[in-house]
Parts: sequence; structure tokens; C-alpha cells
Amino acid sequence: MSTRGKSVKYVLKNSLEETKHDYYTIGTYDVVKDKYFPDKGMVEGDAGLRYDYGKFYASKTFFDDEKKRRILWGLTNESSSVKDDVLKGWFGIQADVEVSFQVSDLKNVEVIKKKHYNPKLLCSKNSASVRGGLGPFGFLTFASNCLREYTSVFFRIYNHRNKHIVLICSDQSRSFLKKHNDNTTYGAFVDLDPAQEKLTEELGEFLVYICIKL
Repeated sequence: MSTRGKSVKYVLKNSLEETKHDYYTIGTYDVVKDKYFPDKGMVEGDAGLRYDYGKFYASKTFFDDEKKRRILWGLTNESSSVKDDVLKGWFGIQADVEVSFQVSDLKNVEVIKKKHYNPKLLCSKNSASVRGGLGPFGFLTFASNCLREYTSVFFRIYNHRNKHIVLICSDQSRSFLKKHNDNTTYGAFVDLDPAQEKLTEELGEFLVYICIKL
């Protein structure tokens, strides 16, 4: 445990085998009784807060004493069927490629007028091939030589109530030629200001740094 105290909030994370997703609640912890109490309004189970809105589960944490921070390390599950998994055999993949985009002109971003919007639905309706006011920009992963199969990971920038919001999408609609695989499209809003900060994507096996000014 990195720190203790009455003012300290604790996070209890749960990895669900049924959904292959991680969920969490925020609350307090009694060190003496070794009991955790979720805050009022916290929802437990797969209806609650989800950690990472993509292929991410079975995560573990470790404490970095040098930088005084707790780091969470997770896995990504297979998209193929269980039968195909058995034929292929088990393997593990660790991703670590960084690509950064610097955006300098936000005049042409699309405006979202709806009060409520679903990031996953936005990513499903607007794939990487659909041109927006600004974007999409990102890269193709797990791409075949002829680009018949690929997974696109990309950003879009919108204007909502006079504030810029960043949407990151993982589109698996063209990830497989074979049927009956999981080709769910994932999406989530990123909490940053594109006018002040660089947009960064991490994926792959080698470190790459690209800065693109639009």
C-alpha cells in the first residue's frame, strides 16, 4: 500500500472472467478491520465504472517507489473463438509503441449538438475511412500486406458546448476476414485539451515518436 490516512481514497478493482473487462469502485479502507467500503453511489459489477474502454482485463498493480506512483499493468484478450485459440496455442503480447500528434488549428472541428452522446456509437458510425472536420488521424495495427485485414486506432476532435473534446477509437470492423470473431468497436473520450497538449497513442512492440502538425 503506497499511503494511508483518513483523507485517502482507495480503489477496489475487479476483473470479470465473463466479460473479460476490469471494473472498479472508489471508497475507504479500514486497515485494522481489513475492510473496504465503497462510496455512496458507487455501482459494483459490470454495471459500474470500467477501467479502460477497450480490450483490457486481468490487470495487476505495483508501486513505483522511485516516482511514488502506482502503475497498473493489464492484458488484452483474444478476439478469435475459443476453438481457434486452442488451435493457435497460448501466447502473450506486450505493446509499447508511442505515436504523438500535435494539433495547431482547431477551427474546422465538428460540433456535437446532442446533450448526451455515446463514444462507442460515435466510433461505430464514423470509422477511420470517414473524413471529419479534423481527423481522423492515427495508425493501422495488425495490418496484412494487402490491407485486407487491419485494426485502426485513431483520434477525432469535436466541439461540444464551446469546449474541445477528444475521442479515441479502436475500430476492429476490418480486423478479420474470418467470421465469428469479436470485431467490437471501442471508443472513449480523452480528458485533455488538444490546443495545449499532444495526443499520444501507444501500441506495438517498438518505440516510435512522430509529431505531425496539422
